[in-house]
Amino acid sequence: MSIAMILMVWVPMIDAANWAQVAIFAIFAAALTPALATGGVANRVSALGHITMNAAMIWMVLAMPLLMAGMIVGGDESSAHHHHGGDDSGLPTSTPVWADVVNGIFVIVSALAALWWILALLRRNRHWHDLCYAAMSAGMGIMLVLMNV
Repeated sequence: MSIAMILMVWVPMIDAANWAQVAIFAIFAAALTPALATGGVANRVSALGHITMNAAMIWMVLAMPLLMAGMIVGGDESSAHHHHGGDDSGLPTSTPVWADVVNGIFVIVSALAALWWILALLRRNRHWHDLCYAAMSAGMGIMLVLMNV
């Protein structure tokens, strides 16, 4: 996930690369679904956390142009003061309400997942991978918030 997030920020992605990321995250999520039926409650919640973080990555890849539409305004200086429903790219200049709601849900889920893994770290004492999962979830939530500012 970390590599994919870095690539999203620094490398201009083409459609094929975006769909490859979606496929990879979907495969990861599908591979984790059997864990929802096995183990104790803690293992099931952790598996659900990983699945939802993969879903959040899929959302981020697919919704990035929509969430960041207000930041990417085309046109020249002569049209800088004209407010209209879109720019030359055909993308809206503001995020639709439904996208804000879906994004907000993923932000909340990311925060809950981060809290879950912090509690797991405290409960299990010295399972540092829980700290990594907490950082991953917090980072996901923060990125989703920043993309939608």
